[in-house]
Amino acid sequence: MKTNFTLAVWTLVLLVCGCGFIDRLKSGGKGDPVSNTEIGSTETPKPNVSASPLQSVERDLLSFAEGTIIVQPSYDSRSAPAFGPIALIDSTENINWVSDAEDVAEPFDFVLEMPVKTALTSLVFDNDTSGFGGLDSGVRDVTVEVSDLSAVSGFRQILVATLKKGENGQRFTVSDPIVGRWVRATFKNNFGGNYLSVAEMRGFGDAPATTLMTAIQGVYSTDGGDYHITQEGTSLAGCYEPKDVSTEPAIFNGGIDGNIAKISWSEMPRNGQKVDKRSFLMVFSTDAAKFFTATMSESGVESYVEVKRKGSTPGKCAERNTAKDQIGDELKKDGRARMYGINFDFNSDVIRPESNAVLEQIIAVLNENADWKLSIEGHTDNVGGEAFNQVLSEKRAKAVKEYLVKAGIATSRLQGVGKGLVEPVATNENQIGRAQNRRVELVKL
Repeated sequence: MKTNFTLAVWTLVLLVCGCGFIDRLKSGGKGDPVSNTEIGSTETPKPNVSASPLQSVERDLLSFAEGTIIVQPSYDSRSAPAFGPIALIDSTENINWVSDAEDVAEPFDFVLEMPVKTALTSLVFDNDTSGFGGLDSGVRDVTVEVSDLSAVSGFRQILVATLKKGENGQRFTVSDPIVGRWVRATFKNNFGGNYLSVAEMRGFGDAPATTLMTAIQGVYSTDGGDYHITQEGTSLAGCYEPKDVSTEPAIFNGGIDGNIAKISWSEMPRNGQKVDKRSFLMVFSTDAAKFFTATMSESGVESYVEVKRKGSTPGKCAERNTAKDQIGDELKKDGRARMYGINFDFNSDVIRPESNAVLEQIIAVLNENADWKLSIEGHTDNVGGEAFNQVLSEKRAKAVKEYLVKAGIATSRLQGVGKGLVEPVATNENQIGRAQNRRVELVKL
């Protein structure tokens, strides 16, 4: 397991020699393509977007952006996101997980928890570990097991494989798929290097739609502070109370699809500097006992944090920062509000019924501000190309407008605008970033 000393050594080595890693970072990660849907959706594509056809894509069911979390090793060993276990499922191939040197002596187990029962039909390994750790540290022999019982028992083997050194995209077919939620990968040895290392492990197969989590409201705690979360359908809002007195409490809002929440965060430093606004994902364990956050750059994971549930009743700061109030405040102060939680069918402009709570909040804001006019912007990721995404974003913006008009908002107060892929709020080089780019924004005219 990683220790602070080991992390310091890795950091020093990276700064001094780079070991070929910096050059690979400059090239960026290819990532894996995902669909233009709110994350977690598996609905059948509907042919209602008239543009160049979308490429056939596969969902990497073991990706963090698809709701999979790491059960083992424990979070204590994951404090170095650049090379820690999250690098195994961050959907980038240019940063690899690297073990400690002592982990080479015996097989190393990873246990992953998927959000739904899934039958994996193929597994893909990226084993180009030249960026850090060296090619000889790449894993050679691996076994993969699946359990539908728990994270510690009931595992049945689905794959025994020998990987090639330094090669990405090594695909193995699972001849006898087993339905389960927990996946255990055992990395047995390497090619003679000082560490064990894998760039990425991906899983593909049959998975149902993830059920929307409806009981995540509460307070969640880290050493740095507490997250107070309220929930109404797919709509989330709340605040973060830091223990560091140099920073004011942050407010946030967002939307949830399955067990994956996309969050828009606003933080005001006490020294009066510019407000820090950013986006990130919260991925909840299926028992809502904890969630993980991850932020990404083009080169990989920048931060990765585990946040444990502390209680079921959020603090008073959450009561003062409801989703509706935050939407209204953002429109008043900034003239723009980012909306997550309006979930669409796969590659479609059909709004899923679970999104009604978010839409009703928009209606309430418009009813309270009868003189406001809004532009409704649809935004996508970059999968499928510019033409496809432009049409898709236009249709989604129009669908939201039509919902508001049917609810009694005058059509003269609303515009629907498709922005396509041209205004991302996060990187499009990996699934975590692309998930944040699929959104609706409101702009005050």
